[in-house]
Amino acid sequence: MRPRVDDLESRPARTIDSNLKKERMMQKFKRPLSALLVVLCLSQISLGKNNVHDWNNVRIIDIGSTIVVKTKQGEKYEGRLDFAAVDSLSIVVKVPRVMQQIIKLHRDEIKEVRTKISRNVSTALGAGIGLGIGIGLGQIADSKPGYNEDPGAGKLAGGIVGFFLGVAAGAAIGFGSKKIYEAP
Repeated sequence: MRPRVDDLESRPARTIDSNLKKERMMQKFKRPLSALLVVLCLSQISLGKNNVHDWNNVRIIDIGSTIVVKTKQGEKYEGRLDFAAVDSLSIVVKVPRVMQQIIKLHRDEIKEVRTKISRNVSTALGAGIGLGIGIGLGQIADSKPGYNEDPGAGKLAGGIVGFFLGVAAGAAIGFGSKKIYEAP
């Protein structure tokens, strides 16, 4: 709300300037703050829906999906989901060279089940992260004095190098997994 003209005449100029500055500052941060609150509220809603102690999360995984199973004895199996029942699951694990083995585990033996992110998604994630870091480092290099001839060369070179390093890291390392089930 804007002050009236007669209010302006009775106040000192310094008070009016500081009030206008505060109002402009509030208007400047109103939209980003509102967007941040909406994002935080929506993320809490989506995160709160997943109950990791529910075995049905395992049962609804697509057959053939890559999963990682940790047992209560400390064993770890990584392979494709073959079958998920009410009280057990079967996974196909590759044994070195050309053999495959089907491992059946009962629900009471399992400590946790995770789904792995596919290699393509992991590679794309690595490429995006590497590109962003490369452009950022290129911007730092471009901002130093003496780089006025070609101001975008650092960003371009940094972006290209970062992209390829990110692709290599994403394909080789992989960027994590999502916990689906944890024994209560």
